[in-house]
Amino acid sequence: MNNLIDWEYYNSHFPKVKEERFNQLSYRAERMVLKKLSTDIFGEHENDVKDCICCVINVLDIHEKSNGITSTSNDGYSESYASSTTEENKQAITDIIYEWLGDSGLIKSGWIAL
Repeated sequence: MNNLIDWEYYNSHFPKVKEERFNQLSYRAERMVLKKLSTDIFGEHENDVKDCICCVINVLDIHEKSNGITSTSNDGYSESYASSTTEENKQAITDIIYEWLGDSGLIKSGWIAL
């Protein structure tokens, strides 16, 4: 699979993670987005698809780093925890994909033909 985005594109539009981390997450983020799409021909929506993948990279990074920690404080040392399940994380990514591409006509239909 040819990567739709590279470090230069990501770094110029959505620079939240370092290059090494981008390399770890970009393939997986791209696969997550492409699995929801009905085609690999994006036409006028190519930049929307790329931007969506970049947002998914950022969310994957947050989910993997947080491990349930929602805030910390060093002065009096306190941590707040929120438990998020794998399903909640998947739903958050699906929500991003629909937010970016929901009106593009690229997303697979949820209907199953019998």
